[in-house]
Amino acid sequence: MEIKDIYYLCKGYYSELEKIDLTLYSSESYRINNYRLAMKIVSDLKDTDYFGQSIDNFSEILEEISVRDVSINNIKKEKFRSAKEQLLVAMWYIIKTYELTKYQDKELSKLNGFNISLPIDENFTDFKKNIDDLEFVLTKCPFFYNDTETIKLKRVDNGSILLTFIVVGIGVEIGSVLMNNFVAFADKCIVVKSHKLTVEKQMQAIERANEQQKEKDEINRYLKKIYKIEVDIAIKELEEKLNYEIKDGDEKGRVEQSFEKFNKLIDKGMQISATIGAPEETKALFEPLEMKFLSLKNQIKLIEEKENKDENVE
Repeated sequence: MEIKDIYYLCKGYYSELEKIDLTLYSSESYRINNYRLAMKIVSDLKDTDYFGQSIDNFSEILEEISVRDVSINNIKKEKFRSAKEQLLVAMWYIIKTYELTKYQDKELSKLNGFNISLPIDENFTDFKKNIDDLEFVLTKCPFFYNDTETIKLKRVDNGSILLTFIVVGIGVEIGSVLMNNFVAFADKCIVVKSHKLTVEKQMQAIERANEQQKEKDEINRYLKKIYKIEVDIAIKELEEKLNYEIKDGDEKGRVEQSFEKFNKLIDKGMQISATIGAPEETKALFEPLEMKFLSLKNQIKLIEEKENKDENVE
């Protein structure tokens, strides 16, 4: 990520982080006043690979404090405030250094679109496959067909490969159909992914059960059918929300493939956000999606930890 992008992140989050604190819950315990926002700030700043120990220290104390933790003692309170102060100092340094050098990117500050961050694979073939999957979703999914608008690749940044897309067409300045469609599609992908994780978790439990293989296969077929029904429901809900009717089996198949490809990219670490300079309306559109990405990421992490624990027990 370039320094200007880090600057805009720090500029946007600095005052928000200042407000995050521990409030008195009882005579000897505290609780954090905005845990979810704190986690989002940590997630976004970690992606810059810039803040090193200061972000690690703040992340560490947040892991010790859950949103339901009402037993934070004075030791944790001081550790939290110290870690927060270190991170604020690091952010302040970025802001002041950037502003003093007057290194402003006017084009970026006005860019209205969305970023897709893809991890760099050591295997170039795998990386090319990621790009191909993303290209399929954006160009073949029927929900991104529009007579007046087009999703256009604006620039490619280095680091973890940041692709910036904008929507061009008639009337996009007052509201983009495709931008809304993209957010709705990505949101539904997360819903489908959550259903799939649940089914896979249940199938793993069935495989460990002390039952005959024939019975296991029958239950697994039933679980796969449930997942297929959930996918059909998700497609139907998108049709209604986006006012687009799937014409035939071919279009429906491309939507299903888009779900699969998009969620594979999520598994590999893909992240989505509004561009730094997007108007508040666009940022508000993407913020709930970013929180769902964080929630899904935590869900996947918990399942992976459970699988590793089970394997060690065996």
